[in-house]
Amino acid sequence: MRLLAVLCLATVGCATGAAYGPSGDSRLDSAVANKGEGTDSDKQTLQTAQQGCSDVADKLRLARSDDRPEAERLKMYADLYADLKNRVTVLEDGLQRNPDLKYREGGGKIQESLDQCNQTYADVKNEFEKFLREIVELPIVQDVKGSTRVNVARMDFGVVRDAIDVLNPDDKDQLIAKIEAAEKKVGVVTKSRGRR
Repeated sequence: MRLLAVLCLATVGCATGAAYGPSGDSRLDSAVANKGEGTDSDKQTLQTAQQGCSDVADKLRLARSDDRPEAERLKMYADLYADLKNRVTVLEDGLQRNPDLKYREGGGKIQESLDQCNQTYADVKNEFEKFLREIVELPIVQDVKGSTRVNVARMDFGVVRDAIDVLNPDDKDQLIAKIEAAEKKVGVVTKSRGRR
């Protein structure tokens, strides 16, 4: 009787292979069948890699142009900086989430695009920060009205605040304080428009 009970428990207690999930062959077949498919973030990473960052050259040239008004140039730098930051983030996050993307069709372009975008991003950040700091250091200029000199804002302080928000430097509070002091000096008070 004991032998019968042990045999019953042994056959019922032993799990079949299906209880442990698909076999190795089944998983391999599934992976091979789905190799062309990827998650939405993988597709976004591959799309961004195909786009790269070479298309920003014209925008950067316009932002550098001294022929354009400073406020327009500052906005262009801010938009370009935000765009490049997003592209670098998409590429880095995609590779971090799925390192195998490098080995898929078109995946070799990801590292190349990431390197190019990182370099362009660093260049734009450097130029944007330098230009912004020049404006913050001299936010007020003198204008002649009639026969007297009057202090006026170099540009709309709201544009400068928005650019500071986009760049988000470590000394953001000091830069904002300088803009607030300049606003008091010319008698203008503006608030950040809040980007995006």
